[in-house]
Amino acid sequence: MVSTAVERTVVVRTSTTRRVSARCLPTGAKTFGWDVASLKAANLKAAKQVREVPIAEIRRPLAKVRSNDQAKVDALKASILEHGLLEPIDVLEVEGVLFGFSGCHRFQAHVELGMETIWCRVRVGNKTALKMHLM
Repeated sequence: MVSTAVERTVVVRTSTTRRVSARCLPTGAKTFGWDVASLKAANLKAAKQVREVPIAEIRRPLAKVRSNDQAKVDALKASILEHGLLEPIDVLEVEGVLFGFSGCHRFQAHVELGMETIWCRVRVGNKTALKMHLM
């Protein structure tokens, strides 16, 4: 049986550096002028915070009160199919539960594409931080 899975590169951008998790680039992937060897050898400290998470494990408490721009979701779907997810979404982990407050369009694009997982930048917080996000 031949696997049809697409390997993706996750790029994590900070204000001063660009970092990437040690994943393989798909054949013909665009590296946007970055040296692939440098990307793979980048400091993985930030990449350890980025992980692939099942979409079903992410709770989106504000999803009912916020709406997405469908044109933006459609554009992201095309981009994700061509390049993979270039910027992970941010989730807050509180007592082992993941809450998504940002990356709504990217999240919705993954849902509409039928993907089971999404790359997330996981931040650990407490109930006080969660309450602040819910206000």
